[in-house]
Amino acid sequence: MVYNYLHLAQGARLSEIEAELGINRFQAVDALRSLIQKDLIVKQDRTYLIQEEAVL
Repeated sequence: MVYNYLHLAQGARLSEIEAELGINRFQAVDALRSLIQKDLIVKQDRTYLIQEEAVL
């Protein structure tokens, strides 16, 4: 769910993820941490991006 949103939005901040998906901060941070550990997303400044988009 979070990964798909980041892909469609081409990146987003934590507050945007929470608002758009209707999840709380704990759920968002937990999902983001898991995706970062799997090298699927990266955090640049305060924005989370899909790994392939971050390289471009």
